[in-house]
Amino acid sequence: MVITDLEQVTPEWLTEVLTRNGFIEQGAVASVELDAEKTNTAQVARLLLTWTDGTKTHVSRRLFLKLADFRREIDFYQTVVPSMKATPLILNCYDAEYDAEAEAGHLLVEDVSTTHRPSAHTLPPSTPRYEMLINALAQFHAAWWDHPRIDGDIGELAGDIHETTLARARDGLRGFFDFMGDRMSDERRAIFKRVFERWPPRHYHERMARGKGLTIIHGDAHAWNFLYPRDPETHRVRILDWAMWQVGLATNDLAYMIAMHDFPDYRSRMERPLVRHYYDRLVDLGVESYTWDDCWLDYRLSAIHNLFFPVYHWVVQGDPALWWPNLERAMLAYQDLRCEDLLDL
Repeated sequence: MVITDLEQVTPEWLTEVLTRNGFIEQGAVASVELDAEKTNTAQVARLLLTWTDGTKTHVSRRLFLKLADFRREIDFYQTVVPSMKATPLILNCYDAEYDAEAEAGHLLVEDVSTTHRPSAHTLPPSTPRYEMLINALAQFHAAWWDHPRIDGDIGELAGDIHETTLARARDGLRGFFDFMGDRMSDERRAIFKRVFERWPPRHYHERMARGKGLTIIHGDAHAWNFLYPRDPETHRVRILDWAMWQVGLATNDLAYMIAMHDFPDYRSRMERPLVRHYYDRLVDLGVESYTWDDCWLDYRLSAIHNLFFPVYHWVVQGDPALWWPNLERAMLAYQDLRCEDLLDL
């Protein structure tokens, strides 16, 4: 049964789910306390469980429940995660269900709030923290780098969400220009037109067509979709919100994290060293036939790709408090990285 309302979260339901999925060997959930809130895309709640006497379980008392209509995240936990040898970067999942008819799903995972903390939404990470995030991305990307299932069932499951996003941005560009009015210069309008008309560059298109040097990417890898360990000696970074996972260039995650979300002064000092740190980590993890020049070129191509997202988020009526700063930062990164030179590559 898919949970669509928090009132359905009862001790009986939790006992049935956790027993069925092998997390309770004996006993039951005696009671549950809920601390609920709404986000931009979902309804979430932290659960505090108590057990009946003599319960034997592999679950902590603190769980996290997410109710949303994102089938992709359910697919990720049902198919991608079980296919990995070890998943210390991903929250342990206790139940994931989706109802296509109701267009509703629920995700029950561990609550790590006592051991981890989120990033501040309005500040970029410090360089040491960035390195922690980049290490986590590199480990995940390396695990799926040129994996045979990318051309098989995982690739089919990933689908065409990327192309759908770009298509909606293209279709909305004229309306976006009208909305922006004199808030956007003629020079920037011309850049958007060239990017939307010429994307993808031949090099990017051929690279995707060959299907080499690809991996599963997060698709929404801003810093606050990561949780930092309170004690890095005993815990590791956790990656959240897999509702936009897809197959693509690994640097799409890097450029979305850095070029989309950092202003020029900070970015100019840490961008290239961080991308190099990521590349070195990939090599350490066994990725082959991928040079530093390939990685840096991919990163610049991914920075071009970022220009589609502010338009897309306007099309889907996203909050301007998010997409307006992203528009400015993405455009400045496009110019600083001389991305115009790559459009005819």
